Amino acid sequence: MINTDVDYIIRIDSDDINMNDRAEKIIKFQKKYPDCKIIGSNIVEYDEKMLIKGKERVVPELHKDIIKYSKFRNPFNGPAVSFHRITALKLGGYPLVASNEDYCLWVSFLKYNYKTYNIQENLVKMRAGKEIIHRRSSTRYMRGEWQSIKYIFGIGYFNFYLFVFHLIIRTLIRLLPINLISKLYSKFLRK
Repeated sequence: MINTDVDYIIRIDSDDINMNDRAEKIIKFQKKYPDCKIIGSNIVEYDEKMLIKGKERVVPELHKDIIKYSKFRNPFNGPAVSFHRITALKLGGYPLVASNEDYCLWVSFLKYNYKTYNIQENLVKMRAGKEIIHRRSSTRYMRGEWQSIKYIFGIGYFNFYLFVFHLIIRTLIRLLPINLISKLYSKFLRK
């Protein structure tokens, strides 16, 4: 039997800093729009010691834009997401893939057209820095990405062309030197 006392899960990563009013803003939004099953926000990245402010990661606000964006990139900032627990359980929860399990779960919500939204404020300060690039440059991470792409294709969210596109692009990016990957992240993938 599923406990229905807790409707939403607010993700909080232990190494990030949440704005004092993050939970309050999410709860207020959930009460106003109860049909919205994922609520995210923008984030600001910091270095490993949380001293030097980096780039913002701005994600699309409206559901229709989130769907378009999701075909090419994760439309949510993982540490800034809140999601409807019962819906996640009905969808099977986090899939067993070696990386990008958040993206896979969010895509499951989108596949069945559950409403989503991103609050256009930076509600989380995320610990990032060079360590995150090193972690994402490993062959283990690349194999995990292949698993997540296969999962998304397998549930019918990616068509064949998107499946091949993601396999090629993500593999090529992971094979680049770390310095070049860092420049790509800062120039094209962050504001």
